[in-house]
Amino acid sequence: MIREKNSASLYAVGTDGVKWYDGPLSVDEIPIGVVYKIHNSNNHLEAEPTYDEPEQDGPFPGKIREFITDSIPPEDYEISHFYIMNDFLQPNGHKRSDMRQPIEVIKILDQKKIPEAIKAIKNRMLELDQQRNK
Repeated sequence: MIREKNSASLYAVGTDGVKWYDGPLSVDEIPIGVVYKIHNSNNHLEAEPTYDEPEQDGPFPGKIREFITDSIPPEDYEISHFYIMNDFLQPNGHKRSDMRQPIEVIKILDQKKIPEAIKAIKNRMLELDQQRNK
């Protein structure tokens, strides 16, 4: 868990450590990033800091930014965003995919519409794949 949404998105899309692929992945192999909003204001999940020291600067000075816990019950989280990964358009002319940037971000405003959002994401990925293969 992390307090800052931007950093959470980087972890969601795998850019905490850049992963390289030899050539484009098939549309079925491209990962979809997911950012969850976790409800834990009173720390009932008993999350523990991943670092001993609070941040010195950044958005949460004097506070611990990242936490870890063994499990999060479904009632304590909701999906905040989905990310379609930028395997479709090679950044900076690279011939390999690096998954550094989401090509599209889908914000989830209603948890009941997640199945519709997933279907729309899959359809959009197929559209992008067709554009890529022209």
